[in-house]
Amino acid sequence: MSLNISNAPSDINFDQEFEILVNLLNASHNTDYYFQVALTSADYPAYFGYTQKEDGTWYKYTENYDLFYKITTSSEGSWSGKLKGKPDFEDNNFKGSGQYVLKIGRFTSSGKSHYWSDNSLALNINGPSPTPTYTPTPTNSPTPTPEPSSTPTPTSSPTPKPNNTPTNTPTLKPTVKPTNKASLSALLLTATNSASIAGLATSKAQTVSQSPNLIQGISSKNNPLLLLPVFLSIFFLAGSIFLFYHNGHEASHEEQSGN
Repeated sequence: MSLNISNAPSDINFDQEFEILVNLLNASHNTDYYFQVALTSADYPAYFGYTQKEDGTWYKYTENYDLFYKITTSSEGSWSGKLKGKPDFEDNNFKGSGQYVLKIGRFTSSGKSHYWSDNSLALNINGPSPTPTYTPTPTNSPTPTPEPSSTPTPTSSPTPKPNNTPTNTPTLKPTVKPTNKASLSALLLTATNSASIAGLATSKAQTVSQSPNLIQGISSKNNPLLLLPVFLSIFFLAGSIFLFYHNGHEASHEEQSGN
């Protein structure tokens, strides 16, 4: 079996259809086959292109084989006819303007057998640069912000209050001023002298009363004046003691007021 192509244009635009002549010889008699147009770059051997079905519908190279152009061989096992194709400029294998290689493939009706044409043709395609395939940039998922763990608020411990230590207040002792001592001495001396005088007077009075020759009819029982010195001595002694304690109390009070 032989499969050859011919009569392809040498130069086309990227969106232009083209037509080629196909000759199939020595194939199975009265057998169905499917033809597929294939374009590839000499530097990048990956196929792309469109093939027009007999009803005028266009199908990409990657479609299922039974969607392409269908032919049936003669009783001699041959077929000759025209096949239409065009570039698929949106395919990733289209590299823009440049030289490409054209060939066709043949499939059996079961799709299990694939056969390339015995020859290929050079085809120059003029066109824009290939459309870049948009590859979405992955968006970084926001990292969840960890919730701050609640920090327990420290409980302030009550500050112990210092125990108030009672201050020992010194006991004020009454102090007798020297002047008071001098006054007391003077009072005691006066009382002593008075007692001495009273004793002397009493002694003299007793002497007189005992002397019947000096004073007659006078006795201590009948004359109360004889007891006056004793009363005076007791009076002076009591007054001295009172003044002593009174002056001492005033002196103690003055010291407390001064402190």
